[in-house]
Amino acid sequence: MKKFTNRNLIRMAIVCIAIGLGSCQKDAVEVSSNKQGQEAVKIQDGVRISSIPKGNLLLEDVAKIVAKSLNEKSFREKVKEEAQKRFDGDYDILLSEFIKSRDKQGNSIKGILVKSAKANNISEELEKYHQILPKINIGVPVNIDEWNTDNYVPLVAIRGLDYDEASTKEIKAFDKDGKIHWIDATKEPTVPVVVIGMNERVVIDEKGSFSLKHNQARFEPGNKSSGGRTAGILSDNCYFQDKAWIYIYSMKFTGNWGAKYEGWPAGAPEIDVRVFSPKSTNNFADLQEVRKLNDLEPNKRSDINEKWWICNQSIIAWDKALYGQTLLFDFTEDDAEAASDKPITIAAKFKISDILSIDLSTSFQIKTVDEHIGTMPVYQCAAPPKSDDGYYYDVNQYFYFELIN
Repeated sequence: MKKFTNRNLIRMAIVCIAIGLGSCQKDAVEVSSNKQGQEAVKIQDGVRISSIPKGNLLLEDVAKIVAKSLNEKSFREKVKEEAQKRFDGDYDILLSEFIKSRDKQGNSIKGILVKSAKANNISEELEKYHQILPKINIGVPVNIDEWNTDNYVPLVAIRGLDYDEASTKEIKAFDKDGKIHWIDATKEPTVPVVVIGMNERVVIDEKGSFSLKHNQARFEPGNKSSGGRTAGILSDNCYFQDKAWIYIYSMKFTGNWGAKYEGWPAGAPEIDVRVFSPKSTNNFADLQEVRKLNDLEPNKRSDINEKWWICNQSIIAWDKALYGQTLLFDFTEDDAEAASDKPITIAAKFKISDILSIDLSTSFQIKTVDEHIGTMPVYQCAAPPKSDDGYYYDVNQYFYFELIN
């Protein structure tokens, strides 16, 4: 007779709850159970979320299954092949889609995973994992191009539901034999690592259908010198020409930015840009959001790490009669959606005309799991503060950006 441990009972309880949630249609539903030992499962933003400890147990089980499966060369090849398709712009694979595929020899990926689950004495009903956590993701966030699948079997790490760049110093990983390893979460490894976590770039609706969070542009790295500003003050003693369109041309992270904004286990960063100006319709007494760019995403971390990543996105036609002579740029690293909100308040001195400047502030909401990078006022008639590598703005010691028009 099979021995039922507390761990097995926990898994069974979660699966029972997940099955009961199949007919739920609302965006936010809490389901409670009167059976002892079972906890509520919450559906938030279209994602079924168990309690963090139990959700992490599920991710750990998937990591063990994938690690065991990596013993097979054909499976390693399939993981690399699917990840390099970058369906969401990063090196990600949704578990729910992956189990429908086959390797080059025609072997069922689901069959390989089920075999590994049995070898680990883990439930082989793979669908039930993504019924509970539909956005379970298999990622290869670093060094995928250097992965020689003929002879290298990577560790499989877990990016838990409680993962946080600021506080997570190491993450658990498993090798192909099930042995536990602890990997430095603050220092990017030099070898490929497979990471099991939650996909940050897709959303799921109440019917279980997936889509990308936004109409995400796919960018390729470029040479900053090919289009950036190399000249300072232009006509009319201003850096930016009045009534001309301005563009955020490039961005760069530097230093130990991953420990603050997007650790390597999460892959490439997703950057939200908000731009504010005073309202001319209210005598410039209040701020308005004039532009919002969601999830600007380099294809891989190395595209923006210690190098300029060209995104070249339009902001506004900067008419000082409408917007004044100052714009306030704000940057946030955007993580998973299933979280509560937290307020962010920003403030700056805004130059309205050559003789008038006023102090203004505003507030907005970001998710508790998001990382606020910072703000930078941009003055129409002043050159950027940095000019050692073209002309650019330093939000802080970790993040720079460049504007052109």
